[in-house]
Parts: sequence; C-alpha cells; structure tokens
Amino acid sequence: MCARRALYVKVQLNETAAWERAGIASIQIELYEEEDSKSIASDATKQLQKDLENMKIEALEKSAQDAQSLALERGDTFQNGKAQKRSVKLTIREKPVRTPKAPSLDSDGQAHLMTEGYKTTFDPKSETVAPKEKGTGETVIEQ
Repeated sequence: MCARRALYVKVQLNETAAWERAGIASIQIELYEEEDSKSIASDATKQLQKDLENMKIEALEKSAQDAQSLALERGDTFQNGKAQKRSVKLTIREKPVRTPKAPSLDSDGQAHLMTEGYKTTFDPKSETVAPKEKGTGETVIEQ
C-alpha cells in the first residue's frame, strides 16, 4: 500500500521538472487514499461544511436580531416585519454671537463662593464656636 501511495506522488512530480515547480504555489500534489478513507474524509468534510453553513446562518440571524433590538431602543415600530419610517421635526437656530466680556472684580468679594454660576449660601451663625471653658481644654460647638 505504501508503494502505491509513493508511486502516485511520484507520477505527479514527474509531470513537471523540479525547477519549474519551484516558487509556484498553485501546484498541488494529491495524496493517494483508499476508498474507505475517502468516504470517511468526505463525510467529515460534508459535516464540517454543514456546521460552517449553520454558523453563518446563526450569525446572520443574530445580527438581524441585534438590529431589531437596536431599532426598538431607538423607538422605531415594526409592522409586518418592516420598520415604519418616522419623521422628526427639527429646527436649527444659530446662537447669537457676542463679544467676550472682560473679567470684573466682584463688588462684595464673594466670587470664591460661586460654583458653576451658583452662589452658595453660608450662614456663619450656624457653626459658632463657644469660648473655651477653663480647666477642661475642650471646645464646645453650639448648634
């Protein structure tokens, strides 16, 4: 059996000279296989092709499902499996352009209390510290 396989390869190699085969990637040498191994290999190949086709179909179904989920998130509605077209009224207005203003000092000196345009209110009476009592060394906070 090994001699038959070797002869099969040798006949294919004898068709062209070695220097003509060098560097040509399109030349393929086939190996001799018995009928039993061919049927097993062909069954495995067919099964592999079916699995590959099933994977492609599953990928297409998943992408369609993902697209439909995304459309539902956007608020699109479906009738008879097709998305309805929706119209959105859009008005674009230009913002008026003004010259920049020079920075000015705050008249009451409270600019450090501003956070993003909001002035915090600080009540100094809410957190007063009472004078120290003699002998205890503790500070009493009135609330």
